[in-house]
Amino acid sequence: MTAGRDRGEVTLRGLIIVAVLGVLAAGAVVVYRAMGPEAVLDGAEAGLKSGDWETRKKTVEGIYGFVDEGRFSDSPGDDERARGLIVSALADSNDEVRRAAATACQNLREKSAIEPLKKILSTKGDLKLRVGAARALGAIGDGDAGGTLRDVMEDSDEPEDLRAAAIDALGTCGGVASIAPLLRQRLSGSETISAHAQLALTKIRSRSTVLSLYGFSGQVGHLNTQLGKMNKAIEENQQALDRMLDETDGVAPTRAGPLSGLYAKLDSKQADVRLSAVYDLELLRRKESVFELAGMLDDKDGDVSKAARGALVKIVGSDLGAEKAPWQNWHAKNVKK
Repeated sequence: MTAGRDRGEVTLRGLIIVAVLGVLAAGAVVVYRAMGPEAVLDGAEAGLKSGDWETRKKTVEGIYGFVDEGRFSDSPGDDERARGLIVSALADSNDEVRRAAATACQNLREKSAIEPLKKILSTKGDLKLRVGAARALGAIGDGDAGGTLRDVMEDSDEPEDLRAAAIDALGTCGGVASIAPLLRQRLSGSETISAHAQLALTKIRSRSTVLSLYGFSGQVGHLNTQLGKMNKAIEENQQALDRMLDETDGVAPTRAGPLSGLYAKLDSKQADVRLSAVYDLELLRRKESVFELAGMLDDKDGDVSKAARGALVKIVGSDLGAEKAPWQNWHAKNVKK
């Protein structure tokens, strides 16, 4: 009797697993409710051990759907287990399964996936998988991923699509520690890399502006603390920027030197190009650029002239007004010839 009962239990468990896999694939909530979350998770665990990669992929997609729909929201333990199963699939032997898991982790903003995703990103292998890992890290938004993303971004031997994905991720989750590396890519990268770096820098600058506004108004105290840390980090990065743009004799009010490329863009007929150059000069915060930025105060495009004045205020530390002369006089007195 015992042996027969054991065989019956095994058969029943097998039927449950098959049914669960069907639930995961079809999203049959009625069956899910009848079986309960534990049985669903048992089935998912079995599905991830299947010898068929398509079954494993469908299992990842199915369990993601259940988590995303909040099916386990009433049971934190079940929800944690479900997320753990998805993360475990990042180590699957099949790249299709791993890509499905990376996408799920991206959409769930699953922080426990950060280390496995960093490992995928930094290991040579399937390009689509690595790009997916970069995007997931950016979406999760944890600063711990910044170092790995920056390493990939700065490796010229990596595929351009992967480097661009790493840059995009830094734009989403990177902090001020990413500014100097992004500036290097903005100034010296290919056209594609430069464009992605510019967009990433704009996103980081936008977050900095929001923090500054909230900190100034005093409405959210902890944001002011973050702004202080950000400003300190910017100061620490200044030394790296100085090395990157070092000039032994200072800058006269001419367009010679390593900033000449940005200065030339200030003459562009396209307002967005001029605006981009102004933003880059603002991020660099070089006193040498005050003379050229002052010349943009009367730009015919209002956004450009406004941005130029904002950049000047940040570089000089005070607002000398909307006229060029005071700023250019400041340049003459404070920049070595």
